[in-house]
Amino acid sequence: MSRLAFLLLSALLALPAQAAPQPDPVCFLPGRHFDSAFLGNWEIAQWKVRYSLFMRDRQVCLLARDMQADEWFEIPEIQWDGQFLRAGFLLRSTKWRTDSQLSLASGDRLRDEYTWRDGRRIDYWTRRK
Repeated sequence: MSRLAFLLLSALLALPAQAAPQPDPVCFLPGRHFDSAFLGNWEIAQWKVRYSLFMRDRQVCLLARDMQADEWFEIPEIQWDGQFLRAGFLLRSTKWRTDSQLSLASGDRLRDEYTWRDGRRIDYWTRRK
């Protein structure tokens, strides 16, 4: 490798990585009254994963991101039954897939009961300020 090629490659590798572009959120029009306490930014610090639930017009919208992998989750389905928010999450690079049932545990905690390849699990998300 020539010195010039080496210097160019070194310069490219030293550049900060580009953040993954934010996808369009997955939105739905709830057929039943949506509990606005679900709205906000949620995270599980140990997994470095964040959810954002927000209103756009009259629709409820959801984004989910793995901060460590700098990758956005695909959300192939989402449903609201008046008590639980159910959503599927897929991290394309690792094929990580969960089917979650989200409910409010308290004003600042979200209960996530989900299934994944190793069975059922429950995690608690914390509201981010």
